[in-house]
Formats: sequence, structure tokens, C-alpha cells
Amino acid sequence: MLKFDIITPNMDDIPHIMSFLQEYVDSGIILFRDENEIAQTILDYCVVKNESTIIACSFLQIHNKNLCEVRSLLVDENYRKKGLGKRIILFLIEKAKKMSLEKIMVLTYIKEVFLSVGFIEEDKKEIPSEKIWSDCLRCKFYTKCEEILLIKNL
Repeated sequence: MLKFDIITPNMDDIPHIMSFLQEYVDSGIILFRDENEIAQTILDYCVVKNESTIIACSFLQIHNKNLCEVRSLLVDENYRKKGLGKRIILFLIEKAKKMSLEKIMVLTYIKEVFLSVGFIEEDKKEIPSEKIWSDCLRCKFYTKCEEILLIKNL
């Protein structure tokens, strides 16, 4: 297991976050967020760095007073299968609990790591309208989404 710290990024990290996510934005796996959108939500992000290079990233999006979502979880391919993704998920779960949220959700193509920390697969009909209006309609896969919805009660 890697011992890198999970930290809250600062404004100087925004170009690095955008660059880190770009390949997955280009392929449509992660939605594009401009500098201002990331800046407005920077405290919701977490990153893992190896020296000054981002090697993992995610953020916790609040949908309403009861529900949040793990978003844009990505680990550099050279650091995968070493527990970083799971550590980030657990970090975000604890953050959500501290905010007294009741549920945490994720839409993902890779469900195993989420299942391993107590998420349960749900029918996508359960996606809250806040999520559909804020993100799903912006996605090029909206009408043919293959992501899996997982939810965990906190």
C-alpha cells in the first residue's frame, strides 16, 4: 500500500488537475470542467501527489442536504492496484459523514472497489434529478449510458 497523503489542492493545482484528467475528458469518461468551475469547488477536491505531480484525484459533489457523489476518481495508471483509489473513496466517505450527509453515490464503469467498501448497486432509475440536470444532460453518453450506479448509506 502506498503511503502518499490525500490533500486538498490549492488554486495553483487547477491546471495540473485539468491536465491530469484531460485524457479521460477527451474520451468522454469524465465531464469537462473549466478553470472557474474547478476553482469554485476546489475545497471539494482531493488529490494525491508524488512530489509535485498529481497521481490521483477525485471530488465530492453535494447534490442536496442528504446526498453527495464521488466524482472524477482517477488514479495514474502507474499507481493503480496499490490501494490509492480505495483510500480516496474512504477519505470522501469520512468527509461526507462529517458533513452529516445520509448517502453517497457514484456512477462508474469499475464497481469492484466501491463494492469492497459497502456501496450497493442500484437501478439507474434511482439517480436523483439534481444529478441528471447538473451532469447527465452534459454527457455525450446520456442516451446510452453504461455507467453503474452504486449507493452507500452513511
